[in-house]
Amino acid sequence: MKTFSFTSIGLCVVGFLLLLFNYLNPEFNEPLVMVGFVAMLVGTIFSFIAFAKNEAGFLKFIAAGAFFVVAFLVCALEPFQVIRMMAWLKN
Repeated sequence: MKTFSFTSIGLCVVGFLLLLFNYLNPEFNEPLVMVGFVAMLVGTIFSFIAFAKNEAGFLKFIAAGAFFVVAFLVCALEPFQVIRMMAWLKN
């Protein structure tokens, strides 16, 4: 019954690890950041589905909160990475 909660936390962890790997890597890797961000976004969507289905447990809150915290940290610590990503998506 908690499949959406487990899936959401798994995707958020994968997305976070990909973004962390890019942050530790000296050169910017656009596809890695895109896959990491999309994984976190899909994990958050699954978390909101878990909210809608009233699944038991606390994992759904962690996945939703992790997306917003990581998005805030990326915008606060490296705002030019966000601009670079938007320009990459535009082209």
